[in-house]
Amino acid sequence: MAAVTDFWRRKILSVLYGRGATTRSELVTATGLNVASVSLALRELIDFGVVRTLGKLNSSGGRKSEILRLSPEAAYFLVAELDGTRNRFGLVNLAGDVRFRWEEPCDSACVPVERVAAGIRRVLENLSASERSRTTAIGISYTGWLNSEGGLTAVNLGWDNVPIAKTLESLVHFPVFLASDCSLKALVEHSMGRAQGVRNYLHISMDSGLGVGCYVDGRLLRGAHGMAGEFGHIAI
Repeated sequence: MAAVTDFWRRKILSVLYGRGATTRSELVTATGLNVASVSLALRELIDFGVVRTLGKLNSSGGRKSEILRLSPEAAYFLVAELDGTRNRFGLVNLAGDVRFRWEEPCDSACVPVERVAAGIRRVLENLSASERSRTTAIGISYTGWLNSEGGLTAVNLGWDNVPIAKTLESLVHFPVFLASDCSLKALVEHSMGRAQGVRNYLHISMDSGLGVGCYVDGRLLRGAHGMAGEFGHIAI
C-alpha cells in the first residue's frame, strides 16, 4: 500500500481549513490529487480524529457524498504576534478559532527573548491538561528580516540576528515556526478572505511600518532572501 505523504496531508488540510466543509469529490478537484491519494490520506486523518464526517448529502441517484470537515479541537497551536508596539499571545484550534489570548505593551527599546517565552508560558498556564496535551507547535509572526541561518533582525524589537526559533524551542520545548506578518496576512486572505480563488494580488499593510504580501500565479512570493514586499526595510 502506498504511504501517505506530507504533501497530500497539507493539500487536503489546506482545502478543509479554507472551506470549512466539503466532499471527497470536491477535495479531488481542489487539491489536484487523484481519487486514491485523497481516499488514503482521508482514511488516516479520520482515524487520527483530525477530520470527521458530518453526514451525507441527499442524492437523486448513485452513491451519497459524505460531508467532511476538520475536527477543530483535535489540535491546538500557540501563537505570538511580535510587532514591537504590542506583543500578542494566544491559542488557536485546528480551524483557527481563538481559544485564549492576551497582549502586553512593549515598554522598552529591546524585548528580551525570555519575555516572549514568558508570554507563551502564560498561555500554557491557562490550558487544561487535555488542551495542553493536544498543543503541538508555536507560530510566530514577526516584522523584520530572517536570514537563512534563522537569525531575526527586527528594529522594532531591538534584535540583531537573534536565533529566535532555536532559543524559544530551548525555553518552552515546542517546535517553533516563523513567518513575516505581511506574508501571513496575504495567506489568510487567500485561504478564507477576499482573495480566495485569486491568483495574483497584493496585500498592503500600513501600521507602524509598511509591508506587502505578494501572490503571483497562485503562490506566495518570498524572494531570494525572503524579503519580497518588505518595503519598510529598503534604504532610500
